[in-house]
Amino acid sequence: MERVTFKAEKRDTSTKGRNSQLRASGLIPAILYGHDVEGSKAIKLNEKEIVKLSRKGLKHLLFDLEFGGEHHTALVRDFQVDVITRRLLHVDFYSIDISKEVEVNLPVRLEGIAKGTKEGGRLEQRLYRIDVKGLAENIPDEITIDVTAADIGDLIHVAELDERPGIKFVTPEQVTIFVVRAPRKAREEEVEGEEGEEGAEGETAEASAE
Repeated sequence: MERVTFKAEKRDTSTKGRNSQLRASGLIPAILYGHDVEGSKAIKLNEKEIVKLSRKGLKHLLFDLEFGGEHHTALVRDFQVDVITRRLLHVDFYSIDISKEVEVNLPVRLEGIAKGTKEGGRLEQRLYRIDVKGLAENIPDEITIDVTAADIGDLIHVAELDERPGIKFVTPEQVTIFVVRAPRKAREEEVEGEEGEEGAEGETAEASAE
C-alpha cells in the first residue's frame, strides 16, 4: 500500500450543526479509532487534500495521521459520499499497529485475453473483491490475475491462485473467481444431446417392458 503523511486537526464536537459548518468552510469531519486510541478521536481534514488523495482510492492508502502533537498510522475503514453531489462527507480511520497483520478487502482485476474467448467462449468474472491478510506495507492496491491461458470450461478458484509475497488469501479457497463458458450454441447443442439421450433411454426401457 502507498504510504502518505496527512496533517489533520482536532475537531470540536460540543456544538450541534458543527459538521455542516465545517463542510461550508472546506473541511471534512472524520473520526479515528483502533490501536493506541482511547475510545475515538474527532478530527477534521482539509477537503481539497483528502479529495485529491481519494482519486487513488482512500482504502488503498496507508495514512500517517498527524494532529495535535499525535501520530497514528491508520487505514480508511469507511467513508460517506453525498448520493447527489458526490461530495465527500465523512471519513472513518482505523489506527493500526504497523508490526501486526491486518485484513483488507481488495478489488480483483483480470488481465489479458483468455484463450477460450478467441474460440467463441465467454469470460465470466464471479469474484470482484477478495479478502487478504498481511502487514499493511506489503498489501497491494489490487489483486491482478492473468487469464491468458484460460480455455473453454476452465473454472478458477481462490485455491488455484499463485502465492503473493507478504500476503495470504482469506476468502475461502472454494470460491470461484472466473469461468470461461462455452459458446451459447455449443451449450444448447449439449443440452439437446442430453435430452435426446434421456428420451432414447426411456424408449429402450419401454421396449424392454413390452
